[in-house]
Amino acid sequence: MLMRIPDGAGFESAATVAVGIGTLGYGLYHILGLSLPDGSAPSSSEPVLIYGGSTATGTLAVQFAKLQVNPTTLCTVETVLISPTGQVVRC
Repeated sequence: MLMRIPDGAGFESAATVAVGIGTLGYGLYHILGLSLPDGSAPSSSEPVLIYGGSTATGTLAVQFAKLQVNPTTLCTVETVLISPTGQVVRC
């Protein structure tokens, strides 16, 4: 995977994004078999549970999953999620 490191971001920060995308890509598209996002509306009503949705990788997974399905996520009481529309979602 090749990614350009944005100005002002360190190598370590850039590496964490690539690891998160690789992890969610493997889980959503290889293990679960979701089709790759093509810009159309979500095409499946199949339930998808993302455990740990408030973690860095979990937040990425929720955002990518919403391109294809309506995901449900779990996180601890002390955490909140920020939805792709900018809304804060309490977990």
